[in-house]
Amino acid sequence: MKRPVATVVATFMLSILAAPVFFAADAHRYIAVFSDGNILEGNQLHLWHEPGSIPTLEGVSLISAANQARWIRDRRLREKAHKDTPASFVEFVGGDRLPGKVVGASIETPGAMPSSLLVDTGDVFARPGRETRKFLRVLPSKVQRIAWRRSERQELTPGFAYLRSGQAVEFRRLRWGKGTISLLLRDGVREFAFGELAELHPMLGDPWETCYDDLAVLSPGLESLLFRIETIEGLIATSSRSRFQAIPFSSAQQREQFGRVMASLQGQLNNFERNRKVRLDRIDALQKKLDAELKKQAATVEADSREANKVLEGTAQFLTRMEERHRRRLDTQDRLTANLEKSRARQLAKLPEEKRKAELEAFRKDRQRQRAQIERQNAEEDLRTRRQRQAQDQGRLDRMKVLQKNQLERLRRSNTGGQLIAQVNEYNNWLEGMERVKERLGMLRQERGDPDTWQHMVQPAWSLDPIWTPFNRIHTCSFFTPREVPLSRLYPAGFKERHYLAKTSGWRLNRNSRNAFLASAGREHGWGFAVHAYSELHFDLADLVTGFRSRLGLDRQVGDGGCAAGRVFLGSIDSQPLYQSPFLVGSHRAVDTGRLALPAAAGGRRRLILQADTAHDEGISAVDPFDIRDMVDWLEPMLELDRERLAGVVSKRIHLNVSAWRGWNPALGTKARCEWKFVLENRVEDYFFPALSLRDAPLVLSRQVQPSEERKWLQVDMGPVNSLRPDPSILAVRVGGKELVPASLPRRQTWQVGPIPLLYDLGINKEAPITVEITQRPGGEFTCWRDLSITHGPSAVYELSTLLAEAGGENIQLTRAVARILKSGALGFEEKKTALELYRKGAELNYGIKLLTAQPRVLGGRDLWKATASHFAPAGDTPRNAIDGDPDTRWTSNFSQHPGMWFSLELPGPTLLGGVRLLTPGSNDHPMGYELYTSMDGVNWSGTLAKGVGSTPVTEAVFQSVKGRFLRIVQTGAKSLWWSINELQVLEPEIVDVVTSVLVGESWSGGAEDIALLKELPTLKTVYFSGAKSVGPEARLELRRDLETVTFKEHERIPSVTGPQCEFKVTNGTKKNVKIFWIGLNSEDVPRPELAPGKSWVCRSYVGHRWEARTDGHRVGFFVVEPGFNWLVNGGE
Repeated sequence: MKRPVATVVATFMLSILAAPVFFAADAHRYIAVFSDGNILEGNQLHLWHEPGSIPTLEGVSLISAANQARWIRDRRLREKAHKDTPASFVEFVGGDRLPGKVVGASIETPGAMPSSLLVDTGDVFARPGRETRKFLRVLPSKVQRIAWRRSERQELTPGFAYLRSGQAVEFRRLRWGKGTISLLLRDGVREFAFGELAELHPMLGDPWETCYDDLAVLSPGLESLLFRIETIEGLIATSSRSRFQAIPFSSAQQREQFGRVMASLQGQLNNFERNRKVRLDRIDALQKKLDAELKKQAATVEADSREANKVLEGTAQFLTRMEERHRRRLDTQDRLTANLEKSRARQLAKLPEEKRKAELEAFRKDRQRQRAQIERQNAEEDLRTRRQRQAQDQGRLDRMKVLQKNQLERLRRSNTGGQLIAQVNEYNNWLEGMERVKERLGMLRQERGDPDTWQHMVQPAWSLDPIWTPFNRIHTCSFFTPREVPLSRLYPAGFKERHYLAKTSGWRLNRNSRNAFLASAGREHGWGFAVHAYSELHFDLADLVTGFRSRLGLDRQVGDGGCAAGRVFLGSIDSQPLYQSPFLVGSHRAVDTGRLALPAAAGGRRRLILQADTAHDEGISAVDPFDIRDMVDWLEPMLELDRERLAGVVSKRIHLNVSAWRGWNPALGTKARCEWKFVLENRVEDYFFPALSLRDAPLVLSRQVQPSEERKWLQVDMGPVNSLRPDPSILAVRVGGKELVPASLPRRQTWQVGPIPLLYDLGINKEAPITVEITQRPGGEFTCWRDLSITHGPSAVYELSTLLAEAGGENIQLTRAVARILKSGALGFEEKKTALELYRKGAELNYGIKLLTAQPRVLGGRDLWKATASHFAPAGDTPRNAIDGDPDTRWTSNFSQHPGMWFSLELPGPTLLGGVRLLTPGSNDHPMGYELYTSMDGVNWSGTLAKGVGSTPVTEAVFQSVKGRFLRIVQTGAKSLWWSINELQVLEPEIVDVVTSVLVGESWSGGAEDIALLKELPTLKTVYFSGAKSVGPEARLELRRDLETVTFKEHERIPSVTGPQCEFKVTNGTKKNVKIFWIGLNSEDVPRPELAPGKSWVCRSYVGHRWEARTDGHRVGFFVVEPGFNWLVNGGE
């Protein structure tokens, strides 16, 4: 790039015209503040597009051990950030906040995930480009406040629930349910639906214990930098560099769009020299034209200048001659005085000495008076003459200036001059723009994206799921080391205030009373507390806290007003302050406390007190009456921990974060060396898991299993990072000292996702408990423990493998449709074996069936059903009335409909369910909105099976077949009418993963004896024949005769059917060119690309589409699209 242009002529023009020129520079988008107090502003933020990169602002690293950035802020989002309090949210110990509404809970099971709350975030924090995830799971043990409805309540009151009616309910303990919460009150247990609650403040433990637990998750070795992000949606999340992920683009489409942008930018750079020459030629032409115009005016301007100089020179000469005349007059006076004095002395020679001297002295004084009079006359003449000459000169100069002004005004109005200035400015702006183009093109070439395309992911210690957010919605990001604790992460243990005229305002976190960022001394700050003097903030400190530092100033909204002082105490305000600030007048100054050492106390715990005191009693300020504007900000207060002791505390907690170990007792050998870190596992979806590197000695996990009548299985999902198959060689499982051998690992089907765990048969212990011991051998490689659970049956992947082995087909690759049939509870083993044998011979099962649920029918046998509900009148319309078979009785909620209400049904045992029908004849008490869930135990509930809105007296919801024992309908709407059910009918699906149709077509390889297997399928309804030459007429006729209720259809060639979209790859494994054809929906041939030997083609098709490969007109391959399957054309069928 070339330097900007500023021609001599243009510079002259700008100077002589004295025209007001304003350059509106864009405000810097980002501002960062560093540990040493330096402030950096800029627009060029780079290298935050991947987890391992070090971000820079204007080339300065934001992450540096020498000078760490304290925080960085996007000024463009300032106004949106001031409105970031969401209507419903979950607030955590430490100050983090998740926008969303709590809609459910899951209960902890040993060896699996811990208990969690389900928060509906509306897909806001899902990873772009992936399947949307509407809900996030959070740990209830870290929650300090839940808000279902917007409230101005700031004070935290642990042990209180606030209802939407305005009532406050004090409780001792709580228990979560599906859409409800049970509270233990003084007079018993009371259950509330979420729709009845406005806020809930759970009982809290020690916040310092939570802080240490969080460090064990975020930075186990205290090496990873911590940071906190704040978004305009109201998310506040604290994570670490080790639990951070980033991608440069949100989608492939955005990457392609940037490719087009990059091509456009490259085109601009390619045309740079040509465009530059055109612009400079234009400037040169205008400059030459302007030179000619200036020459025309130069003579006049030069003549005027000479005339002005001549006038000034004439005046100067006149004044010089006048001064010379005055000087000669004084010289003449002095000579005359000398002569007269000599003559006078001769005349007085005969007089006495004293009289002679008196006479001479009188003579001299008289002559001096005469000389002084002459000097006064000269001065008056000089002043009068100068004024006259100056007035004359000024008049002449004014006339000359008027002439020159007219001439310059004509020059100012010259179009050529304006055009030249505009062209110069346009050229310089163009050069700056091209510099930005070059810089952005460099970023795009390396596929780094920019701040408007970056996607950031964090997983705080309180979340079981990752949280994704676009970077351009993060307004502030703060950084701190593991041994630093921002004081804003602690909720004040106490607060006191008293005022003269100011209103009681409490304290505000990270914002002032106008909800703007804290700012004092001319700049914003990252975090802190806003108070109104007089006030005291009290904080309980752990014994690991060794130091404190903060800044202090009056908030910028007070302007020049206010006067206050700050003090820091340890223990009591009656003690000597650790720090006392000078009096602060106005918001133009902030002071720094410096590092304050906090000595240990005998009891371990200490209390830090921040006092903001009004200074008006001392008569320091008379700006405001009393304390009206004494608004004080404690700016970026920070606690410092003892790192060595902190490391010991954190190291003892790391294993508690391995959720699979819950319920197990871990024990390490005395020589064992452990190293922990959190790794990103992306086996199915991105999650951070704790990984353990074990050296020198083994790890032993033990647990007692209580007696029961059922067989138990130990399921272990443990292995290297991101491994899908475990390594049994690094484990040993013993029961009663006897080592167990794991079941053989099943073969994974191509459409199966997720891990395959190790499976150990624990047998049946009816009489006494057994102890299970699991030993991990040392090896040094980082391994993840994902699941360690004892179940009553093998997982689905083992069940399917066992079934295939018993049917003699353990190495068969199945389609999803066949797998559903083999796992169906509606078929016996012999029927499944028959279906598998037909599939092995090339038959297509359930051809043309798109949905496996049809019109459901009512499930009978209500005598053993049990019904419960969240709301009802015990002496009135009870839940049992909804299942008594009498439409004249009913259950009613006895309360207006609101979200969270529920009605549950318990069946005698596990049942195949297909839907539900609610009858409310003669009333409008149908549900305003609903969601359906099922469960096998009444504790762990499924995802949403169906949802909708009730609008008629008959509300029916149908879902795909699922097995369950409990069914729950949850109210999601609200209206003033009660919710009633006269009769509830449970529907079972008519078609449940059974074989209803079979296609004997192009892939069939069986004979007449194999086709007879169709007679063993009692659910069969339709048989299709197509190109099955091996099935002769006699065999077909016999089938028709024996299967009278089955429909038979003959086709020359079976057409494609269209299911979900699916991608597959076809590879030519023959030695000849292969032509690919799609068999259309009307059985027609649709040609596709021809493949040379060894070549491949990726095709986007649909499940159920049929394809053929041909060479020299003969078919050499046939393929039906199924998820997870690719096509190798090898010359066979």
